[in-house]
Amino acid sequence: TIVFISTESVICLLDKECSTGNAWVGFFLAILPSWFRFAQCWRRFFDTPSGQPKAKHVWNAGKYSSNIVVAFLSALDLSTSDRDIFEWTPMRYTWLAANIWSTMYKLYWDLIHDFHVLQPNAKYRWLRDRLTYPPAFYRFVIVTNTIMRFFWVGQFFIAAVTDNSPGA
Repeated sequence: TIVFISTESVICLLDKECSTGNAWVGFFLAILPSWFRFAQCWRRFFDTPSGQPKAKHVWNAGKYSSNIVVAFLSALDLSTSDRDIFEWTPMRYTWLAANIWSTMYKLYWDLIHDFHVLQPNAKYRWLRDRLTYPPAFYRFVIVTNTIMRFFWVGQFFIAAVTDNSPGA
């Protein structure tokens, strides 16, 4: 997903002419991976037999729907603004709040539910009891996953570097 969003954003920032069409094409490209995973989560929800826990699939679908919401707000912002990255409109604040929420939700889900790490009473401190790989690998994954979840913040730095005109 990051590749699709970043490609669209970098082209827009370097070209400085982002058309409404480009924003929506970027949106549809950006949501494809999340849409498929969202659909898979709901499929697992409906395929889970009665009496077994099903709610986890709905919460996992929420992780992917948060990506779709952020991509939608980003496309909406691109299609309704003049692309001045430094001008903070209500839409940008909404996008920022959604992005922070989405990032924290995905990070929590990755660490607690997908990787099953940060267990305080586990055999391996702050990791899960049964490890397939050495503990250092899991600690590396925790750190890199956390850093990569915040890559979206980098677009502000890219915009600052590519905006060479004073007062523009």
